[in-house]
Amino acid sequence: MPKFSDRTWVWLILILALVWAVMSTKWYTCGIKGFCAVPTVGKQSVSVPAPQTMPTPTPAVAEAQPERRTPCAAYLTTYVKPGASNNADSVRKVEQFLVTYEHAPLTVDGVYGPQDIAAVKAFQRKYAADILTPWGITEPSGYVYKTTLRKINAVVCAHKA
Repeated sequence: MPKFSDRTWVWLILILALVWAVMSTKWYTCGIKGFCAVPTVGKQSVSVPAPQTMPTPTPAVAEAQPERRTPCAAYLTTYVKPGASNNADSVRKVEQFLVTYEHAPLTVDGVYGPQDIAAVKAFQRKYAADILTPWGITEPSGYVYKTTLRKINAVVCAHKA
């Protein structure tokens, strides 16, 4: 290790302290990166937009502004598959969703049975453009996989707004 004078060590420590101070400020973590991280709760992490530092000018003529929506936490996060050993809580969420939003006459029991599968297939048919078409298929599967899960969460989010 090279030998430094006491004066050099002082400057080195001051520079490191200054770098640490700048990098830990909101200006650096929010202003440059664009989003402020919010601590995680459970397995979910939420990011919120960085605060605006300069006010935005108001237009002379009132213009129609699109409604700003805040992100909605995912209602369902796990896949459900016919004949698999599914998480009972996830199955209950699917069943409760189908009862609440699709008015399916199901028992919310946590068992992914034939009636549940038929109700999911009906949901997949109803939203075929969003659920089936991206996969290049036309027949519903009854699997609550990526596109079905995404649509379930979108419907729940739309009703929360």
